[in-house]
Amino acid sequence: MKIRLSILIAIAAFCLAAVPGEATDQRATGALEFYSPAQAGLPPFVMGQRTATSKPSKSLVLLNLRQNSLTVKTLYFEKPAEALGGLSAEDQAQGQVSALATSSIIDGLLTAEGELAYSSFNAQSLDGLESLGGLGDEQHRLFRFGAKGAWADFMYGAQYRSVGKDFINLSGPKFAGDQEGGELWVQKKFGLFTVKTSLSDFTDNVAEDPTLPQMTTFQGGANLSYARPSWPVFSVFYSKGSQWSSNEPDGLHPQTGSIDSVGTSLYYKAPKWDTTLSSTYSFRDITSRPADRFRLSPSEVQTNTPVLSLGLNYRPSILPVQVSTFGSYTHTEASDGYTNTDVFNLSASMVWNLGESRDGKNTLSLGTTLNRYLDNVNPDSSNKDVSVWVRLKVAAF
Repeated sequence: MKIRLSILIAIAAFCLAAVPGEATDQRATGALEFYSPAQAGLPPFVMGQRTATSKPSKSLVLLNLRQNSLTVKTLYFEKPAEALGGLSAEDQAQGQVSALATSSIIDGLLTAEGELAYSSFNAQSLDGLESLGGLGDEQHRLFRFGAKGAWADFMYGAQYRSVGKDFINLSGPKFAGDQEGGELWVQKKFGLFTVKTSLSDFTDNVAEDPTLPQMTTFQGGANLSYARPSWPVFSVFYSKGSQWSSNEPDGLHPQTGSIDSVGTSLYYKAPKWDTTLSSTYSFRDITSRPADRFRLSPSEVQTNTPVLSLGLNYRPSILPVQVSTFGSYTHTEASDGYTNTDVFNLSASMVWNLGESRDGKNTLSLGTTLNRYLDNVNPDSSNKDVSVWVRLKVAAF
């Protein structure tokens, strides 16, 4: 972890201890769900909306001292059936196991939290020591600790986390994979408006693959949300930062540059349906000295990445069914002419609730996905895949 972020987080934690916490309205920020920051390689701070925590399928309290002043428990989360539409067959049985410790000290003036979690964990795949369903795999691991608090219309926090390349969080906020570092954030409500500012410092290549460099991104940004009762929730963000490489393998020279991102999102929820429309645009300007020994002067590459996505969920009142559709389009183009790609993702799914038993909910899920990758520079690299899947879940199994 970077020294400067460690100092900032320590200062923030000290400040949190001196301020009482109050409940605040989470609708303006919790309702939104931007596209995954990993799609554009951005650190998960401005886009990392704090969503409501999912309920675990199983939990066990290991320690509870002095009316929740210190609580340690284990949790198991299973991917909801309605969220499986865009996943491959290998990921449809995805789960997450975690150990979570929370502490509220000084009469609740400070809330601290630490977690060690593994995702892509399939309890049915425990067929021997060689196969632990993702448990213990560093690529599927999350380790985090931090502190947060609230006072009047303010909310603020600080967190350090290390996220494996293939980790997917099923218990709450979405984190970009293959990131290690820290963030600070402050949020303030002004009537119907909510303003959130963030500062982050993250480095990728957490596993320290010797064939790849490590890229560090130091970035700050602001998010403005407008939430009026019975109206769509509108949000816009802007972020700016710098990037640089380290631990470059042989043949690759250091890289430095800047990154700018802007985006907007519109979310609306009705009694029977809800929809989210989001659009982002990122611009990178990276300077590097190419490995080609015949080119000794530094080169500059500018990369543009616009992203557009739309999601819709429909729940008819006459049937215990939820229908979900999602589509996204991403275009990436670099000034050096070596990168010019288009990516299309479409998915649709239906989840039928077959009723509940003592052991939980029984569901029948079916869906289809279409993923298409177009490489305009090397057409032979283009590909398309279509899949159809059916899943029956009986709570007793």
